[in-house]
Amino acid sequence: CHHGGASMDVLRALPGRRVLGVQLSDVPAERPADFAQATRRGRLVPGDGVFDWKVFLRTLDAIGSRAPLTVEVLNDALAAAHPPHVLAKRLGDAVRVLLGR
Repeated sequence: CHHGGASMDVLRALPGRRVLGVQLSDVPAERPADFAQATRRGRLVPGDGVFDWKVFLRTLDAIGSRAPLTVEVLNDALAAAHPPHVLAKRLGDAVRVLLGR
């Protein structure tokens, strides 16, 4: 949505039942030069970038979406820097912070 050209208006126009699942990851302020590589191997932890989570999550709620939220942070540097259990906790904590807002 942030670098892809879609807007929240597209999401607002959907009936919530049409949203079957939501994969969470964040984005840097500037579109990466190698956008394809960034989406495959450089995603950010939710809350570490500039995506407007408050508006996004409120929009999901407003359309009545009950879709499960999952984390999809494909990031080689994070995976190399942290054991899986540490990274899983960090990602879970990040999502809990977003949902608590």
